[in-house]
Amino acid sequence: MSTKLKGALKIIRIPNSIMMGIGVLVGLQISNHNWYSVPLSSLFGEVLGVSNLLLPFLVGFFLSASSMALNDYVDYEIDAINFPKKPIPAGLITRSFAFYYAILLAVMGIIIALSLLNPISIAIAFSGIIVAYLYNFLLKRRGLLGNIAVAYTTTLPFIYGASLVGMNNFFTIMILCILSFLSNLSREIVKGIVDIVGDRAIGIKTIANTKGPDFASKLAFVFIAIAVALSFTPFILGYLNIYFIPLLILADFIFMYYSYLVLKKPEKNQAYITKNRYLFAMFLSLLCFFLASI
Repeated sequence: MSTKLKGALKIIRIPNSIMMGIGVLVGLQISNHNWYSVPLSSLFGEVLGVSNLLLPFLVGFFLSASSMALNDYVDYEIDAINFPKKPIPAGLITRSFAFYYAILLAVMGIIIALSLLNPISIAIAFSGIIVAYLYNFLLKRRGLLGNIAVAYTTTLPFIYGASLVGMNNFFTIMILCILSFLSNLSREIVKGIVDIVGDRAIGIKTIANTKGPDFASKLAFVFIAIAVALSFTPFILGYLNIYFIPLLILADFIFMYYSYLVLKKPEKNQAYITKNRYLFAMFLSLLCFFLASI
């Protein structure tokens, strides 16, 4: 594998971008169990079956990948301090390549979104990429406001997927959005502990920098605790199959356990482990909601 290809794959954070694509599919499934038989209008005529999964998935994947590449473009100074092995500081790709790569990925995602000819879905896709770019160029330096912007973009895949097939089961979709918002807000706050040295060097006002790692870990724990408490609501009210609650319990345990660990020891290494374990717990949660809605 060439150095540039390795950097191009690494910079888009494939697991994160795949999860955003999966989030779209979860929104489809929860909103309409018969998504495969719902014709989606497109520039190529009506599409059915596997196309109902592939095209929406690619919108989520490409727009997320674009944001990830742009994030490394903007954060090259921070990464040179905190993560010198990332593609740009490691010399795998140039900063200008990352910028044009991010634009290309955004264009690909938007073209696919436009091809599906759904005005509401198109507006949702555009709002996501606009907020992501605002975050990278402006809101990141605002600390909590930037964290909120990132958390907002993680709720959009569910709404986007649901909007394509009728936005049914609205309550469950909204609960899932709230859970995604809170858990990702917590993760962004924890990431502030990981990046504290680099962020402080260029004046980024994260919670960890302005209030200290102890306060940041406590706030992250509170948001995760609220998300865990709310996560059972659709199951208790009968919107989702209770047989998949054990999978949710496992995901919630991972969230709470690693939140507790960083609360107990709010340092860079533990925060780094915690933010990665959050990602795995998020995947389990997505899988649980998808299976429980079948």
